Parts: sequence; C-alpha cells; structure tokens
Amino acid sequence: MENIWTLLPFFDVGVIAAVLARFTGMNLSMAVLLSLLYIGGTPVEVVLTMLVFNTFTYFTVYTQQHVMGIKELTFFPGLKMAIPLIFTIAVAVVSPFLGIIIFIAFFLAETFARMYSTMDGRSRPNKRDIVELTVAAAALMSVGTALVQWFPAEYYYLLAGL
Repeated sequence: MENIWTLLPFFDVGVIAAVLARFTGMNLSMAVLLSLLYIGGTPVEVVLTMLVFNTFTYFTVYTQQHVMGIKELTFFPGLKMAIPLIFTIAVAVVSPFLGIIIFIAFFLAETFARMYSTMDGRSRPNKRDIVELTVAAAALMSVGTALVQWFPAEYYYLLAGL
C-alpha cells in the first residue's frame, strides 16, 4: 500500500498536466515539467523524468501509428507476453521505480525491434553497430550520472536543453 501512495503524486501530475494541456493548448511536456517542479522535484529529478517522459511519449506515438498485435511482438510473442508483464508487476511490488524502468525497457525493446524490422534494408544499420552504439551510450550515461552530483544545480536545465 505504501508503494501505491508513493506513486500517487506522479499519477496526479500526469492527470493534471493532461487536463491542463487539453484545455489550454500548452505542450504536455511543459505542463508535466511545471507540475513536477510544483510538487517539489529537484532539478536533477525533473530533468531525468522529462528525458524518460519525452522518449516514452515519442515511442507511444510511434506504436499508435504502427499498431503491434500480441502475436507480432519480437521478443515475447503471443502468450509469452505474460513473462515481462508478471516480471514487471513482481518487481514493482518491491520497488515501484525499478518496475517502471523495467516496463519501459521491455516496451522500448519491442518498439525498437519493430522499427528495425520495418526499416529499408539499405539504410538499416547492422546489428553490430547498434550494439556498439548502445554500449557507448550506456557508458556515457553512467559517467554522466556519476558526475551529476558535482554539477552546479543552476546549470541542470541548460544541460538538459542542450
């Protein structure tokens, strides 16, 4: 029950931001950003949340335009889809944050696989290049995350904007 109460402010932010964006025409990302600041998010938390939010939103729009049926999934087709679903719920019971991250990872993996399979063969990168770029990105992200504690708070928003 404590985990549900922990996630409730973020659910409220999403609902309030969506309603505000709908009736004012404001960009939903900006509404979420302001809502997170209003409920007391630090600059680092807000920037990291917005990076995940914007990426997740982009791929949600992609999947609405390119509908994937349960049988068309790449990694967990058909009833195998229950595996990541159960795993995500089990992890979310212990750690809601980790559960959300695992859900996003499964969602993005399926979306990336779908995008890769629909790309033109001539412009599609080979799998080795994708692995190399993913490892490089993971290393840079890890270094950035380790260094962020010494980065002056005034520059977080400038860094995220760049």
